[in-house]
Amino acid sequence: MSNFSKMLSESGAKLDGAHLREFVVNSPENPPPFYYVTATTPFDVGVQHGVLAKERIRAWIDSVEMQSLFDWIAMKGTDAFAEMKRVNGVEFPAYVDEMKGIASGADVTLDQVWVLNLINDLENLMTQSGTPRKPGEVQKGCSDEYAVSPDGYSAGFAHGHNDDWSPIAKQFWYFMAVEPQPGARDVHSMAGVVYPGTLVGWSPTWNKHGVLFTQNTLLPVRSRPDGLACAFVQRRAIITAEGMDDVIAGLTVPGWSDGASMNVVDVRGKRMANVELWEEAFSARSHRGDGQLFAFQRIQTLDKSRWLSS
Repeated sequence: MSNFSKMLSESGAKLDGAHLREFVVNSPENPPPFYYVTATTPFDVGVQHGVLAKERIRAWIDSVEMQSLFDWIAMKGTDAFAEMKRVNGVEFPAYVDEMKGIASGADVTLDQVWVLNLINDLENLMTQSGTPRKPGEVQKGCSDEYAVSPDGYSAGFAHGHNDDWSPIAKQFWYFMAVEPQPGARDVHSMAGVVYPGTLVGWSPTWNKHGVLFTQNTLLPVRSRPDGLACAFVQRRAIITAEGMDDVIAGLTVPGWSDGASMNVVDVRGKRMANVELWEEAFSARSHRGDGQLFAFQRIQTLDKSRWLSS
């Protein structure tokens, strides 16, 4: 067995001969690709995305982690999945159009693309239902570090993020930039890291105004299927944000299904902050330039007694 085939076997990914000829997983010798999309509609963005990343999307769908989630949805999680689609379909219709485009371009089902984008929320609901993880699913935690020069933001500042998900997922992600064509509708300039089949705006993302964020997934002991998906709320918060205040306002909306620890950097405004969110609760802390600040995949400052108005 070749080293490549052995890697796929150990990862749990199942690729047929056509995939092997056309697709090489990420490695130090084969860095993640960069895809560029320019479009007039969300559906068009999705179709181009699906075509460009087809083999990666299909390989991720066939992985151990995704198959575990599909199995749960087919049994215990059927109602939860249907409710999440209903709530988020009403709230984010343009994102549904984009997911339809991804499904068309990648030649997969729309439900499969829904699951890819709802993975944050669905996996936590699956855990809460008592469904165990399958062997081969390695879970790790992301972490972030903020640093500001002793002389203040004007003298320099930095933010670092470790997107430490799993050995399986890291084989398939890629970079993608989206630009609207003249006359485009609901298409926004943005770029970022993309896990296969997900919309730009969930993983590390930046926009044309010099605003960027990263996400550390939180694993609360309670979440709900009738809430807004992390990936969609995050994406909406950054697509047109012109600064820190815009992002925080977009994130701190009521109705989240799950939770997240968001690390936000406003390059032009010279501000950095961590925002923890869970359902209706939130906590924001700014780095004021007095040393280092760390954020991890766990709740650190969130006051659960503080709620947003509904």
